[in-house]
Formats: sequence, C-alpha cells, structure tokens
Amino acid sequence: MKNGMAWPNCVLHNHRTSQAPFAWTAYIGGALLFLAGLWNLSSPSNRFAEWAAVVIGVLVFIAPWVLGFAAMSTLAWCAWIAGILAVVLAGSVLLTSREQHLPAHA
Repeated sequence: MKNGMAWPNCVLHNHRTSQAPFAWTAYIGGALLFLAGLWNLSSPSNRFAEWAAVVIGVLVFIAPWVLGFAAMSTLAWCAWIAGILAVVLAGSVLLTSREQHLPAHA
C-alpha cells in the first residue's frame, strides 16, 4: 500500500482481516466523537461536551498502546491523528471560551 493511500484505507479495509477488533476501536471512537459534537451543537453553552471530546481524543490516542496495536502502523497512525485532532480542536474551543469569560485586567 502506498503511503498516500494509507489514510482512506485505515479503517475501511481493515475490518475484513485479523485486525477487525482494532478497527472497531476506530469505529467506536469516531462514533463517540460524533455524538459529543452533536451534544455540543444541541447545547453550545454546556462546556462538558468539549471536555468529553478531549477525553475521548486522549483515549483514542492511547488506544494503540493500551490495546496492543501500535505495531500496526496504519491503524495506529489513524488513531494517533484522530486523537490529536480531537484534543487540539476541542481544547482550542475550551481555551477560547475561557478567555471570553475571564474579566479584563486593568
């Protein structure tokens, strides 16, 4: 598999092999991140949804080591990239909203 094609193939083609349990980690992590996003859209003033996305992102990031598929480079890289994106994006929303609610220092 060429490196440029690794990303689209990370979950789509690994469900048919012995790596299926690890692919389910990606399915579940993605579904949980999607649900956290929907929850945030339904109640934007609730900051718990962003914290949930950060926690899910951390869990997705550490999943290759905890579940033992860090040696499967395509699946592991997909988990690491998705986890980093979730933490960075949800964390930036949390920091931005925190800065908007802090009183200005004179």
